[in-house]
Amino acid sequence: RRVHGGSTFDGFRVAFNQTGSPFPRSANFTGFSTPAPSVIDGTLFVFHDVFRAGFNPACSPQDGTQVAVSYAYAASPDGPFTLAPEPIYVRANFSWTTCEIRAGNAVVATDPVARRRYVAFFFEGQHVSSDYSIITY
Repeated sequence: RRVHGGSTFDGFRVAFNQTGSPFPRSANFTGFSTPAPSVIDGTLFVFHDVFRAGFNPACSPQDGTQVAVSYAYAASPDGPFTLAPEPIYVRANFSWTTCEIRAGNAVVATDPVARRRYVAFFFEGQHVSSDYSIITY
């Protein structure tokens, strides 16, 4: 949670969980993973993927896969965090994410030619278990 002297932390807190999210445990969504924080215009965004239990015929047999990329946001790391009402992307959005879709990170950049700021969001997908993963933005 907070760093002291560059090497020790003062414990942890739950920033957010599935309560109130569009990914309830009752629908076999078993949790969030791969948290990736980014500060955009002074707001802290935590991008994450959503894990769902169950067999996916597009992948090799496994207990579950990452099925969506979503986020939560807050004014500071101390929260409170607000969960996104719906995911940014789901596994079915792209042909190359039929096996899984995983959260990446967002970077605020400036296009020097157009002289405008933009947010590039990098995320990863996998088509079938034998394919290499694809990272895109």
